[in-house]
Amino acid sequence: GPSTPKMLPANIRSVQAREQTNSLTLVLYGYLLLIFAFLFFVFETYTLIVSKFMPQTGLRFLDLIKHDHYYVYLVTATFPAALVFIYFNWLSLKFFRHN
Repeated sequence: GPSTPKMLPANIRSVQAREQTNSLTLVLYGYLLLIFAFLFFVFETYTLIVSKFMPQTGLRFLDLIKHDHYYVYLVTATFPAALVFIYFNWLSLKFFRHN
Protein backbone atom coordinates (compact mmCIF):
# COMPACT_ATOMS: atom_id res chain seq x y z
CA GLY A 1 0.00 0.00 0.00
CA PRO A 2 0.96 3.68 -0.04
CA SER A 3 2.13 3.54 3.58
CA THR A 4 5.19 1.39 2.89
CA PRO A 5 8.42 3.33 3.54
CA LYS A 6 9.76 2.87 0.00
CA MET A 7 6.75 4.55 -1.62
CA LEU A 8 6.70 7.61 0.67
CA PRO A 9 8.49 10.78 -0.40
CA ALA A 10 11.93 11.31 1.13
CA ASN A 11 10.85 14.25 3.26
CA ILE A 12 8.06 12.24 4.93
CA ARG A 13 10.46 9.37 5.61
CA SER A 14 12.93 11.80 7.21
CA VAL A 15 10.15 13.28 9.39
CA GLN A 16 9.11 9.81 10.51
CA ALA A 17 12.72 8.87 11.29
CA ARG A 18 13.17 12.11 13.27
CA GLU A 19 9.95 11.51 15.25
CA GLN A 20 11.05 7.97 16.05
CA THR A 21 14.46 9.25 17.19
CA ASN A 22 12.79 11.94 19.32
CA SER A 23 10.50 9.40 20.97
CA LEU A 24 13.45 7.12 21.70
CA THR A 25 15.34 10.07 23.19
CA LEU A 26 12.35 10.92 25.37
CA VAL A 27 12.15 7.34 26.60
CA LEU A 28 15.88 7.37 27.38
CA TYR A 29 15.57 10.67 29.25
CA GLY A 30 12.61 9.26 31.16
CA TYR A 31 14.57 6.22 32.28
CA LEU A 32 17.56 8.37 33.23
CA LEU A 33 15.28 10.64 35.26
CA LEU A 34 13.74 7.66 37.04
CA ILE A 35 17.17 6.20 37.83
CA PHE A 36 18.42 9.56 39.12
CA ALA A 37 15.31 10.05 41.27
CA PHE A 38 15.64 6.56 42.73
CA LEU A 39 19.35 7.01 43.51
CA PHE A 40 18.67 10.44 45.04
CA PHE A 41 15.91 8.96 47.20
CA VAL A 42 18.14 6.10 48.39
CA PHE A 43 21.08 8.43 49.12
CA GLU A 44 18.91 10.94 50.99
CA THR A 45 17.17 8.19 52.97
CA TYR A 46 20.55 6.86 54.01
CA THR A 47 21.96 10.27 54.94
CA LEU A 48 18.90 11.47 56.83
CA ILE A 49 17.72 8.32 58.60
CA VAL A 50 19.80 5.16 58.25
CA SER A 51 23.24 6.66 58.90
CA LYS A 52 22.15 8.01 62.29
CA PHE A 53 21.44 4.47 63.55
CA MET A 54 24.51 2.82 62.02
CA PRO A 55 27.62 2.10 64.11
CA GLN A 56 30.97 3.66 63.24
CA THR A 57 32.09 2.16 59.94
CA GLY A 58 35.71 3.23 59.86
CA LEU A 59 35.13 4.79 56.43
CA ARG A 60 35.72 8.53 56.72
CA PHE A 61 32.99 9.58 54.25
CA LEU A 62 30.25 7.45 55.85
CA ASP A 63 31.24 8.53 59.36
CA LEU A 64 31.16 12.20 58.31
CA ILE A 65 27.61 11.69 57.01
CA LYS A 66 26.66 10.00 60.28
CA HIS A 67 27.83 12.93 62.42
CA ASP A 68 26.73 15.72 60.09
CA HIS A 69 23.72 17.82 61.07
CA TYR A 70 23.92 20.60 58.49
CA TYR A 71 24.81 19.51 54.98
CA VAL A 72 22.49 16.49 54.90
CA TYR A 73 19.55 18.84 55.44
CA LEU A 74 20.98 21.48 53.13
CA VAL A 75 21.04 19.12 50.14
CA THR A 76 17.51 17.95 50.91
CA ALA A 77 16.15 21.50 51.28
CA THR A 78 17.98 22.93 48.27
CA PHE A 79 16.34 20.63 45.74
CA PRO A 80 12.69 21.68 46.31
CA ALA A 81 13.72 25.32 46.69
CA ALA A 82 15.49 25.14 43.33
CA LEU A 83 12.39 23.64 41.73
CA VAL A 84 10.24 26.49 43.06
CA PHE A 85 12.78 29.03 41.80
CA ILE A 86 12.87 27.41 38.35
CA TYR A 87 9.07 27.33 38.17
CA PHE A 88 8.68 31.02 39.05
CA ASN A 89 11.46 31.92 36.64
CA TRP A 90 9.65 30.07 33.85
CA LEU A 91 6.31 31.64 34.84
CA SER A 92 7.71 35.18 34.81
CA LEU A 93 9.23 34.56 31.38
CA LYS A 94 5.81 33.42 30.10
CA PHE A 95 4.15 36.53 31.54
CA PHE A 96 6.80 38.73 29.95
CA ARG A 97 6.51 37.13 26.51
CA HIS A 98 2.69 37.14 26.42
CA ASN A 99 2.16 40.62 27.82
